[in-house]
Amino acid sequence: MKRSVSNNSNMVGSQNDDSNDECEGEVCELFKSPAQLGGKLQVGVDSRPDVPVSNGQKTSLHAECTNSTASVDGAITTLHTLQQLKELFHTPPVELEAQAKAPLLQLCAGETVFVVLHSNKEEIEGMLGNVTKKLSACRIFCLDLSALPLAERSGAGAQITPNSASVDRVGDVILQRVTKILDLNSLLNGTPSAEGPSQSLSIKHSSAGAQVEFENVASSAQSSAKDEICHHELTLPSMVMWRVAGGPVDEYGDITAMGSYEAIQSEVGSVPPYGKPLVVKELQTVDQLHSLSLLAPVYTVEHLLRKIGETVLFPPGNDTPSGTHTFIYMGASWCPPCMRVVASLPTMMKEGFPHSFACVVKADMDFAEPLYKFFGVEIIPTFILLNNDVLKGAGDWSAFLKGSGKCMGTCLEQLREGLRRSKIGQIQNSKVPLIQSFIDNHTKGLSFDEEF
Repeated sequence: MKRSVSNNSNMVGSQNDDSNDECEGEVCELFKSPAQLGGKLQVGVDSRPDVPVSNGQKTSLHAECTNSTASVDGAITTLHTLQQLKELFHTPPVELEAQAKAPLLQLCAGETVFVVLHSNKEEIEGMLGNVTKKLSACRIFCLDLSALPLAERSGAGAQITPNSASVDRVGDVILQRVTKILDLNSLLNGTPSAEGPSQSLSIKHSSAGAQVEFENVASSAQSSAKDEICHHELTLPSMVMWRVAGGPVDEYGDITAMGSYEAIQSEVGSVPPYGKPLVVKELQTVDQLHSLSLLAPVYTVEHLLRKIGETVLFPPGNDTPSGTHTFIYMGASWCPPCMRVVASLPTMMKEGFPHSFACVVKADMDFAEPLYKFFGVEIIPTFILLNNDVLKGAGDWSAFLKGSGKCMGTCLEQLREGLRRSKIGQIQNSKVPLIQSFIDNHTKGLSFDEEF
């Protein structure tokens, strides 16, 4: 039920200006209008008024929208307004080298981030605890759509009665605005991407895991899908996985041509947003988020090489460590055996991963097809262990890391061959004790000569 607002001569803001000439002190300020208080008026998140005040409405709502600053707690950044959400995804991303100096609400080129949209603060806080905050490799932005500033709620026609259920306070217009800001319509309504994957996945489940086969998709099937589009809206709470544009072209593979802003502009006609959503789904358990956010995602062979090179082999300003490993988890969030591993992944990360694990990444089957083909992985979950010392001497890393995103010919082929030689072992299993034994057997007490 919408609350009606009527003018009241006894409300704050209707006082006679002349009556305040002799009034001094803090008590007097209680009887001044927002216009009289000027810059002193600040409305925070917790003190947000439910009913706008006549004559002072514009000032109070503006203060409310601008003073609700985003807050960071580990991997989680809490947003408070749709304007902050729009600023985040509609501002050009910064280069990775400038990440440390980037403003709070700015993404980095090529980054993968997550957005959690909800209407129940207590439910989300209970779901996204310290494990998510401390262990997630990706940034997670949370926005409570039932607690938006009054200016954004009333402007969108949302129900703002305090006693109504929180989900009822999220109107259709607000959901549509969020959908537009994050460019979610194609995922919600099944519109095939113009430059999306040209292959579909054939999955065969078994007790051991899920067998993966890549199959070509006929263009006629895509046309048929377009003809059968039906309108769907966000179901709260929702989780959005977003890939930022502007990274090296070879890190995007067949997902989308987001390596340059020109590619985005030619598709959607304008920039922003600067990137694309890869996943949007109802968030029912924290494992759904952990499956995609706990480990840093890699999408292509070049992306994996660049990740290892920049973070482990040649980190800026640091000595190059030796005797380290790269651990790759290959799985999917729809695979039951994979999700059993994900449930134990936080404990493994805190207690089971050795110090030599200098780089731990995930190649999601839905988005990292080049890596699955490179390593010949056909069943998930699969875990691969690499020796970084072998990889370091594989080729001209300087030319690759300092290039424009494309290292063609001999340079790249040498690094790809080094990646194959650096593989210590590979295991396909969903039983955590066996996975832990695999890790221990290949990382404890081994020397370079013993292994190679």
